[in-house]
Amino acid sequence: MLTGKRFTISKSSRAIEIVAGGLFSVTIAAGEIVQVSPSPTEGEAMVDVRCNGRSIAMFAIDLKTRGIEILPC
Repeated sequence: MLTGKRFTISKSSRAIEIVAGGLFSVTIAAGEIVQVSPSPTEGEAMVDVRCNGRSIAMFAIDLKTRGIEILPC
C-alpha cells in the first residue's frame, strides 16, 4: 500500500485536479514532493496525492516510474 509514502518526482508528470466541480489537467514538476493520500480510489490506474497543499489525482504508473520514494530517517 502506498498511503502515507512520500516521493520526489524525477520527471514532470500530468495529473488531474478537481476544483469547483471541474476537472483540470495540471503538471507536477520534476523535483516536487508528493505524499500519497488515503483514498478509496487508490488502485491500479490512479492515486490521490498531496502536492504543495493541493489534492490531486496522479496516474499510478507515473508515480511508480517517475517517483523516488523518500525513506523515513
